[in-house]
Amino acid sequence: MFSLKRLRVRPPLLQSKAVSRNLLGVFLLTTLGFADPAHSVAVAKEKEPPEYQAWLCLDHAVYTIGDPIDLTFWVRKAKYPITPAFEVLDSKGKKLAEKPVQGRTFATIKDRSGKKDETDGSIPAALDSGASKILDPYVESIVDLRIWYDFDQPGTYSVRFVGQQRKADEKSRLVASNTVTLLLRAKQNASDRIIPLKSIWAYEMPGTRVLSERGDENAVLNEIRRSLKFDPKKHPTAPEGFAVRGEGLEALREAQAVLVKGEKPRTSFKDDDSISLVFFSYEFGAYVHVTSVEQRESVVQVAYRFVQHQTRELTEHIALIPLGRMKEGTIRVVINHQIDTSAPDRLDRDDEIPRTVCRSFDIKVTK
Repeated sequence: MFSLKRLRVRPPLLQSKAVSRNLLGVFLLTTLGFADPAHSVAVAKEKEPPEYQAWLCLDHAVYTIGDPIDLTFWVRKAKYPITPAFEVLDSKGKKLAEKPVQGRTFATIKDRSGKKDETDGSIPAALDSGASKILDPYVESIVDLRIWYDFDQPGTYSVRFVGQQRKADEKSRLVASNTVTLLLRAKQNASDRIIPLKSIWAYEMPGTRVLSERGDENAVLNEIRRSLKFDPKKHPTAPEGFAVRGEGLEALREAQAVLVKGEKPRTSFKDDDSISLVFFSYEFGAYVHVTSVEQRESVVQVAYRFVQHQTRELTEHIALIPLGRMKEGTIRVVINHQIDTSAPDRLDRDDEIPRTVCRSFDIKVTK
């Protein structure tokens, strides 16, 4: 039996700025079916990020055969019930067959007050068509995807939500979600490591080394912060993160060259270079906190979460993550959002991720 939590989106997420009101207006019109087709075409031309009705996140980017594969997802409440389902593809694009599991159901709904509602296995519709109801998501934590699918071969797997929304007197409609990818390996590697938060230089992130608010470091930091103000015309979709040489102030200056001066980020490094990853988020109505960084073979995962503001403000964030010297090869850096279902201050409205948080990227290390 799984427990879904019904969560209410708080006002600080969408601030009173004109751009936030416009984004909310477009979302509500599209959701309720009143969007002008001409406007929809205009949005497509501007390369707006997709509007997801569901969002998935994994605990890790790399797993070893035998590891539990935990998945957390939310599904936005809608006007009609949604039947949940997943699609899992292997590296050849072959769909994994779902195992017959007795008792598999999404039946227990639990809201913040602790009240439980029993359903027929579907995610129920919103109680009314008001905006506040439509924006409420349900969140589900799945203990182990191996219960439903056989992950017994090393390789790359992709997972997406393929729930169907049942409209009255109409055909079912697919509920769109992001796609998460995991690498499954045969055994652990001795080179696996965790990069402690206390070694990361960051702005407004608990547990990290605070970027100085004095002298040259502060001047550089302030320029970077100004460059991270939200501007949908310049960046309707957040760009990829990137890597720089050095640590601390040296790395901060290289980040400044990219974010402020517009220089192209470096994609290739020597094996004797000291490398730092640059993680950043644009101005947003929630804190963006890096929660963990781990390296498993050639994949580095940067995990983060959204945290509610206690006041109506917008904040931008940056973190410099020291990798040090790396072995020759291609390094995949995965930016991975996490939902901590035990955190009372979490934020589960993830449709802003494509606009707000930098994306995954690759770097090459040569001799």
